[in-house]
This record gives sequence, C-alpha cells and structure tokens, in this order.
Amino acid sequence: MESLSKARKEYPRFFDFLFKSPLYKKYYINTEVMTRPDQETFGYNYQFIDGVEEKVPDIVHFTTYLDNIDFYTLKAIILHPYEQDYYCPFCKKEIGIRNKNAVENSDYLKREIDTIDNFSLREHEDYIDELKSKESKDRYDRFIEEFFGSNHTLNLELECNSKYKHQFVVSLKVEDNKILKIGQYPSIYMFDTSLDKYKKVLKDKKNKTDLRKAIELGSSGYFVGAYTHLRRIFERIVNGELDRLISGNYITYSDETPINNLSTVDKAKLIMEYLPKHLNDIRAPLYSVLSEGIHKLEEKECEKYYNYLLEAITIILEQQLEMREREIKEDENKRKINKANSEIHMKS
Repeated sequence: MESLSKARKEYPRFFDFLFKSPLYKKYYINTEVMTRPDQETFGYNYQFIDGVEEKVPDIVHFTTYLDNIDFYTLKAIILHPYEQDYYCPFCKKEIGIRNKNAVENSDYLKREIDTIDNFSLREHEDYIDELKSKESKDRYDRFIEEFFGSNHTLNLELECNSKYKHQFVVSLKVEDNKILKIGQYPSIYMFDTSLDKYKKVLKDKKNKTDLRKAIELGSSGYFVGAYTHLRRIFERIVNGELDRLISGNYITYSDETPINNLSTVDKAKLIMEYLPKHLNDIRAPLYSVLSEGIHKLEEKECEKYYNYLLEAITIILEQQLEMREREIKEDENKRKINKANSEIHMKS
C-alpha cells in the first residue's frame, strides 16, 4: 500500500492531490518517529593545544525527534491554510481557494506540525527512540480523535475567493493507520478541464463520450473500464490519421493485406513518424500496452496503463490543437497580406 507522503509527492500541486486523487484509494500513514542529528553549544572550555591555551566550544550532540513525514502530511492537509490559485469549476477559471479548516492560531499550528518537543542525549538513544515512537503514535491517536471524531470521518471544507464564495467539501475517513477519500463536491470529474481544452479538436462525438467516461471512471478508481475507453479513442485517432495521410498522399500503402484488416498496432506503426516525436520514441512499449487484452490485465496494471495512455492521447490532442491554431494564424495572415496587396495595387 502506498504511503500518504509518497502519494502526495506524485501530484505537483496540493489541490491536485486533494481534488483529483481517486476515491476509496487507501494510503498508509506511518507514525514511527523520525530523527535528525543535531548539536548545540553550551559555553566554552579552555584546553591546551600544542602548548597553547585555547578557547574550545562545549558542543553537545543530541537527537531531535520529528513526526513521521506521513503524519506531518496528514496534519498539513487538515491544518494548513493552503490559500493558492486553482481552477474553480463554478467560476470556470483559476482563482484563490483556501482551506476553511485551517487553524488560525500559529503557535498551535507550529507545535502540531513541526516537531515533537524534547531531545535526548545519544547515550540514551535506543531507549528514547522506543519511547518517542510510542509518543508519536499517541499524538497521532489524539489528533485523529480531535479532528475525525468517534466515526473517524472529517469533512474538509474549502471555498474560492470570488464574491460568490463557492464551497468545496472533501470527505476523509481514517481506518487505523490508513486514510481514504470517501467523497467530494464538486466531483473529481468537474475539476478535469480536458474536454473544454480539446473540444475544438475532439470533433468525433464518440471520442468526446469516451474521454468523458474514461475520466469519470479513472477518477473513481475503475481503471479497467477507463483503460477500455482510452483504447477506443486511440484506435479512432489512429484510423483518422491514417485515412488523412493516405488520402493526402503523404504515405502510400501497397501491402497485400487490406488496411481494414490491420490491427490498431500495425496501423499505428505506419503513421508514428507523423505523430509527435515523443510518441515515436515510446512506440515499442505503447504497442505492447495497446495490444494487451483487457481480460489479461489486473486493476493495478490498468491504473498504470490508463495514465500512460491518457498522457499519450493528450500529447496527440495538444499537437492537433497547435496545428489548428497555426492554421488559423496562417489563414489570418494570408488574408491580411492579400488585403495589403489589393490596397497597394489600388493606389498605383
């Protein structure tokens, strides 16, 4: 099971983790205390060194005990204000969003997040380590009791900074040393802007439907179904690109096997050099991912492959979007040049 701190690092922004991580996926919280070697100067002694009396600092080495990074991550999620710009599904734009659960008392926040107080001298380290790990677990239990209550659930409340103060709720549940997200509003799907971003190049209604369903299923943790929908999109993209390249005489196909009888993998091989360089570089493993039958894959594998395939598809859509925007600019420039040419000839 993935640890909470490791899972958090996989998301570039805090709100990505909060709003886009899958529902019902459990993350482990390690409460074992962490240590950091430290030192402090307690006055000075005078020693003779090479026959010369010198002032030498009296340094005491000790160990500072810290909450485990998993426990720290959990506390930061709940207590930190996290006032950052992020996409608001209601405002339809990036705007400041803040954590309403944040503890305003900075002293309390510092005490609860930063460190376990006290330190030990090194000669007692083994004994103190055991006591401090127990203390850390007790602190964790008290924290869960205070913020999650007897039913071990917590509604994390947030709001945007617009005049409408749009409200967000993320429901968390703790089971022993595991935490999972059991619900949220707005839904994970509403935070995904892929359909809006690529709607100008997603002309096929079936692709729009499959992308929407893939995002919905993936956000809820149903990766087998999500992977299936993404495969369908990739198949249509490959077929569409192949038809365009052949009809435009960019490539020729002269093999005996009819094109319609070729697999998606074989069709992809014919057109890969016309797709983004990145996809050409990864074509070998991508073929394997595409050709693997759904019935052979476990949920964990589909989760991995879903993310890979979604990224590959978005790279293609990005390229198509760039091509479309470039064509619009070229047509506009062509129109302006022709207009300028007409105006010049009218004067002469």
